Amino acid sequence: MHSCKLIALDMDGTLLGSDYVISESNQRWLLAAREEGVEFTIATGRLFKGLVQQYARHLNIGAPIVTMNGSAVWSADGELIESHSFAADDVQYLYDLACETEISFWAHMIDEVVDRAVFQQMMERRVWAKFVFLGQDLQVIDHIWERLAQRGGFEVTSTSRHNIEVNPLGVSKASGLAVVCARLGISPDQVAAIGDSLNDVPMFRFAGRAIAMDNASDEVRREADWITDSNDRDGVAAAVKRLLGRSEYSS
Repeated sequence: MHSCKLIALDMDGTLLGSDYVISESNQRWLLAAREEGVEFTIATGRLFKGLVQQYARHLNIGAPIVTMNGSAVWSADGELIESHSFAADDVQYLYDLACETEISFWAHMIDEVVDRAVFQQMMERRVWAKFVFLGQDLQVIDHIWERLAQRGGFEVTSTSRHNIEVNPLGVSKASGLAVVCARLGISPDQVAAIGDSLNDVPMFRFAGRAIAMDNASDEVRREADWITDSNDRDGVAAAVKRLLGRSEYSS
């Protein structure tokens, strides 16, 4: 009998195909897991509103949901359970760094995201939970990584070579999943985490089992206990099938 009680699913590059749709096979195997007493939830860098809330309803998720890399944890029906935000001087530093390097960015509040065009006028009046730098010049990206490491005081990760995602120190998908586990009364070793990007590594290290998608980078794959298929080849379904101990997989 499997010991897994919760499957934590990244969305982009994992649960969703390249068309941003959950395949029928992925959905069927997740529902099969629920029938065997294994719940599942989403742990994503996205905001709750929008695609996350839409798919949470579609899949009838009951467990709390981790969003913005752990900066917010929500109940499935949209109640904010826990949130984390930057100190004012941290927000100023991130904005100044974006201006200095002339790079694009997105700044996230708990339930909204804005770009450079409106950020400055809102900066001192809002609470900020996540900051994302985006750029095609990899030398600039690398420079920002170095500057953030030198300053310290942030949780820094990414979902691609062309972005850098910044959260308050100590905030990650792992910290978000700790809240979920406490709510469900389960331990980390009863969690299986499935993902493909650097922002999934903290939850890989938190969970009892870490499963990387075949489309994950080598750095992420090295953190996994095993590798499933890609997001465009029903990799979540294959992973759930293995977690449940099924000897044969049918699409």
